[in-house]
Amino acid sequence: MLTLYFNRCFSAYAFLIESLKDSWEDQLQVIISHSNPDPYLMRVADHFELEPSVDGEKYLEFILQTCKKYQVDVFFPRKHVTYLSQYRNEFSTLGIHCAFVCSTEYYQLFDHKFNATQHLLEQDLISAPRVALVDHFGQFETQYHRIRSSRLDDSEGHETVCLKPNIGIGGKGFMRISHRRTEQDDLFRDSLHSIAYSRLRRTLKEMQPFPNLLLSTYLQDEELSVDCIGHEGQLLAAYPRFYVNKYEQRYEYQPELIETCRQISSHYQLNYLYNIQFKKHRGEWYFIELNTRSAAGAHRICPMQICPLSITLKLILKQPITDDLSIQWGQLIQRREHYTVVDDQ
Repeated sequence: MLTLYFNRCFSAYAFLIESLKDSWEDQLQVIISHSNPDPYLMRVADHFELEPSVDGEKYLEFILQTCKKYQVDVFFPRKHVTYLSQYRNEFSTLGIHCAFVCSTEYYQLFDHKFNATQHLLEQDLISAPRVALVDHFGQFETQYHRIRSSRLDDSEGHETVCLKPNIGIGGKGFMRISHRRTEQDDLFRDSLHSIAYSRLRRTLKEMQPFPNLLLSTYLQDEELSVDCIGHEGQLLAAYPRFYVNKYEQRYEYQPELIETCRQISSHYQLNYLYNIQFKKHRGEWYFIELNTRSAAGAHRICPMQICPLSITLKLILKQPITDDLSIQWGQLIQRREHYTVVDDQ
């Protein structure tokens, strides 16, 4: 029996694990730890552990103890992965294979969104919107007006700048800064991703300590998420995925962006599952960020008989990849919900 361990993965990872169990020939034992008793993850876990509210050495100790307790063969890290990646030897000593996407140096780089974008630009690997890192109010005002005045051909100029935390997961904290909105609009907002400039300015002026924020030109058109499978810098597969609406996403062939992903994968020697995001503005694609993990929506490829987690496991175990990684482009993947009565007694 092969024992796999996932620490604090997304709820949606349950669908990847489910697909893995369905496609894997040998018996698997799945261990999941999380800070919350997530029902999706608990459903697919053979053993579920609640994580303590610790970090640093104490968190490493918890992870290693869990690995020893269940005699883990393969560890798929997510929470505190940058810190954990420094201790590869400890895992190796226990005979544990780890699905680290890149070196600790590159984990640290891609944790820092501004530095990552600048590094990619210096390597001439991407095009990116105008960005600025701000850490005090005066700098916010200066950079905000600089980016707004140099907007990418937006004649109205109402929502030309956006912000998000420099260090954070995905789109958490992302907001468009609007001169069209009022503070009353914010009170009864129909979007959680837009904020009135007057309200934001007053809030930031009073904030202590001031947050590390990334300001950027707001790109107005469609967003694309590329789910990647790599091995020692070689891009084995890339699946560009468009967000259509809350329930539907579509896979489309985008050769130029796939080639960009190939170059990035090679330059940073990326492995296993990771995700690169782009957004279009005025007909041109711009890099948004690279996630050193699989995206929350990576499981949507599974109905097309592709299991990214199975491919990753084979790569980790040095098994031959005989799977057909091609898909029929243009496929629309629709999410359908069902509800189940559960006896919680």
